[in-house]
Amino acid sequence: MEGRTARVYYDEPDLRSLDAHVVGITPDGVVLDRTIFYPEGGGQRGDSGMMDDQKVLSTRKEDGDIVHIVGDPGRFQPGQGVHLELDWEPRWRIMQAHTAQHMIAGTLYNAFSIGTVAIHLGDEELTVETDRSDIPVATLYEVERIVNEAILADRKVSYLEMEHDEAAGLALRRPIKVSGQVRLVRIEDVDLIACGGIHVPSTARIGLVTYASSETIRGHVRTFWRYGRSAWEHIHMQREVLSRLSSMLSAPVPDTPEALSRLLDETRALKAEVRQRDALVASMMLERGEKVFVSPVELSAYQRLSSPDRRFFTVYDRGGRLDWLLCANDGVFSRLKERFAAFSMKGGGRSPLYQGSAECGVDELVCFMEGLLDG
Repeated sequence: MEGRTARVYYDEPDLRSLDAHVVGITPDGVVLDRTIFYPEGGGQRGDSGMMDDQKVLSTRKEDGDIVHIVGDPGRFQPGQGVHLELDWEPRWRIMQAHTAQHMIAGTLYNAFSIGTVAIHLGDEELTVETDRSDIPVATLYEVERIVNEAILADRKVSYLEMEHDEAAGLALRRPIKVSGQVRLVRIEDVDLIACGGIHVPSTARIGLVTYASSETIRGHVRTFWRYGRSAWEHIHMQREVLSRLSSMLSAPVPDTPEALSRLLDETRALKAEVRQRDALVASMMLERGEKVFVSPVELSAYQRLSSPDRRFFTVYDRGGRLDWLLCANDGVFSRLKERFAAFSMKGGGRSPLYQGSAECGVDELVCFMEGLLDG
C-alpha cells in the first residue's frame, strides 16, 4: 500500500471496474482505500473514467496519496462507498505503449549498447530518444525484427520488489531514480528495469511494433515507433500510398522510386526552362521602355533585372490577388507606402527593389503608379 490507497492496478491491471470507499477529500479530488486508476507518472498519464456519476478527469499523486480528480469533490464524504469504471481504451493503449517502449529500449541497449535518455508515450505512437547522434536505419529495422520476434514468442511480463541496494546490484540498463523499496519490471529475455508503470501481462498482447522514422534533437537520435492497432494502420496507410503512387506513375511498386526520380528530374528541367523563358520575357518587357506595366510572367523574373539606374513598376494578376514589384528609390516607395491602405497593399524591401501583394483592381493601381513614376 502507498499512502492510504491500495494499488489494485498493479495486482489486476486488466480490471475495468471496482468498488471502493472514500478515505479523504482534497480541494479537487477524492482519495479512496483502493483503486484501479493509475496516477500520472513515469511517462504514463493518469487514468480517467467514472466514479459513480462523477467524471474522473485524471489521477495523480499528492503527498503519497492517489487523488482522483473530479469536478465536484464535495459530492463525496469519508466512508462513502463508490463504484469505479475505468476508461479502458486509453488505459489499454498506454499499457501496450509502455511495454513496447521497454522492449525497444531494452533491445537497443542489449543488442547494440544504445542507451535511452527520454521517452514519450502517445495513443498512436511512442518515441525513444537515444544517447547516440547517429544510428543506421538498418540497426533500427533489426531492433524492429528482434522486438517482433519477442512479441510472437509471447514473453511473460513480471515484477519484482526489493530494496534499493539489492536492486542496484542487478544488471539494469538504467540507474534507479527512487530510494527505498524498488519495483522492477522484467520482460523475459528482453528487459529488466526499475519502473512504477503498468504493462500488458505478456508481449503477445502488444500485437505488433513497427519503426516509423527518426530525427535528431539535442544531438540525439529520437526514434518514432507504432504499436498495436496503430502499427497495422500505419502499414495499411503505407500500402495505400504506394499503391496510388504505382498507379499514378504506371510502374510496379518496386519500381516507383526510380519512376518518381525520373519524373522529378523532368519537372526540374521544365522549371529551369520556364525560368529561362520568363527571364527572356521580363527582359523584353523592360526593353519596351514602359515604366508601369502588367507582367505576363511571375515577378521573380524581374529581380535580377532590377538596378539603381532603372525605374519601373510591374504587377502580376493571380486572379483575385495581385503581386507587385517596384524598382525605384526610397522616396518613391515611401509615397507608395502612404497609399497601402487605399489599395489593400502590403510588402517591403530596400532600394532599389520592393515587392509585395495587393487586393485591388489592376487598372486603378496601374493608373496611380503611372502618375507616381511620372511625377
